[in-house]
Amino acid sequence: CHWLTEAAQVWSETLGDAHRAARALMIAIDRDPTQPAPADRLGALYRDKGDTKALVALLERRAKALAQYAAQDPEMRAHVAGIHEELGRLWADPPLSQTKKAIENYRRAIEYDANSQYAIYSLRELFKGSQMWADAIPYFSMEIALTDDPERQIALYRDESEVRRLAGDLGGATDALRHAQRLDGGR
Repeated sequence: CHWLTEAAQVWSETLGDAHRAARALMIAIDRDPTQPAPADRLGALYRDKGDTKALVALLERRAKALAQYAAQDPEMRAHVAGIHEELGRLWADPPLSQTKKAIENYRRAIEYDANSQYAIYSLRELFKGSQMWADAIPYFSMEIALTDDPERQIALYRDESEVRRLAGDLGGATDALRHAQRLDGGR
């Protein structure tokens, strides 16, 4: 794995052949998916070229390969969660702009790391943007539990109230506003 990564660097920097460098890095990743160096270099190569589809394919392949290790290793769980967060971002943004795939990857990120505020926030916002109000509701309490900032909690309760109202849950909307009012000192 190490020597394939070094060979890729020679192909890329000295000989200027990005295609062969990418091939050597892919072989290195296949031989040992736990090594971050070849995946990081190949990802950087794709980012430099602006090849979002190739980057997504690499990240999906890597997440699948590392999933078996994540079951036993907490550090690997966090790493796989990060990969799914990046996949969620890539699928959500142009040029891909596929909300369903973004939602799927943010959900996986949360499965691997239930404390990922970024994934929770992003997933909730995707649901709201797709007018999937009921699906967004559980993610408010998840994020509220993770934040210590009372102002942020108040904002989340107010947002939750609006989403619950749009979902037809008027009782839940009222409860969310009560929680916000309690945090706000009863004003």
